[in-house]
Amino acid sequence: SHDRRKQYSRATKVPLSKLEHRLLLRNSIQSLNLDFIPMSQSPKTVEVEMKFVTSNLADVRRKLMSKGAEIVGHGQQQDEYFAHPNRDFAITDEALRIRTHNQVQILTYKGPKTAGHAKIREELEAVLQGSAAQSAMREILLRLGFAPLTTVSKQRQSLRIHQHGWELYVELDEVERLGTFVEIEAICERVDIGSAEQAVISLAKEIDLKTPTKSSYLALLLARQND
Repeated sequence: SHDRRKQYSRATKVPLSKLEHRLLLRNSIQSLNLDFIPMSQSPKTVEVEMKFVTSNLADVRRKLMSKGAEIVGHGQQQDEYFAHPNRDFAITDEALRIRTHNQVQILTYKGPKTAGHAKIREELEAVLQGSAAQSAMREILLRLGFAPLTTVSKQRQSLRIHQHGWELYVELDEVERLGTFVEIEAICERVDIGSAEQAVISLAKEIDLKTPTKSSYLALLLARQND
């Protein structure tokens, strides 16, 4: 429902929603006084995302701004991915990473994708605030047998737009060794997947994105490295 869609942008106590997490990350996460802040989405919520290859980020940005989008963040991101000691994430369609953004780190687990035009999957996140928490988490993963796989580096500009009853995020990415991409994302309850997916698809059509890919940056980078 409309009320369910809007709840993800309201300020609530932790655990925080994905949208609240992004606002914290892009604005002033340094003001938080906790070393480790749980940011997991509810088990009832999923990320609905579509990624497109593009050769002109400036044109995409212009079209979004003309529709009322606002720029909410930008910066360099380093995503270090880890391999599980006992199962192949490439087979189970999962991922575990630590993202570094403006000296803040976020631990993220991504679950298997479900069928659909968009990429639909569970995503659980926790912010690691402070160097002690960051070092400890990486050491915990290594001692448990997780092994560094590769790092995806990108320059990202983030925009927020309200379209078709949904609050959507659009990421304009320049990814090292891969090129330029656009991601459109919505966070929704599982019962609203169809509506959220349609909002993402509609916005993509309205800004003339025509080359979708369901491959993650990790998969694209590993494929290039293995060529």
